[in-house]
Amino acid sequence: MHRLIFRKQAIKVLRKMPSRLARLIRNDLDDLAKNPDGRDLGVSPLRGRPGFRLRVGGIRIIFEHNEAAGVIDVLRIAPREQVYKV
Repeated sequence: MHRLIFRKQAIKVLRKMPSRLARLIRNDLDDLAKNPDGRDLGVSPLRGRPGFRLRVGGIRIIFEHNEAAGVIDVLRIAPREQVYKV
């Protein structure tokens, strides 16, 4: 099982979300930590930059996966319209 590390922005957004949606996101992230390739969760590589995306309804979770260290670094959590803006 991989370890999940959350960036400040991801924690802040997760705390402000309705509890039902936050619970769904947390459950999917826990499943991702157990199965890091994420094929059954619908994980896709990002285009044009490093990292991956996980979709939970209209929310996107951007993360990086360090296989050697056994770490999944959750970078951003936001609605689809906002998550890819830098």
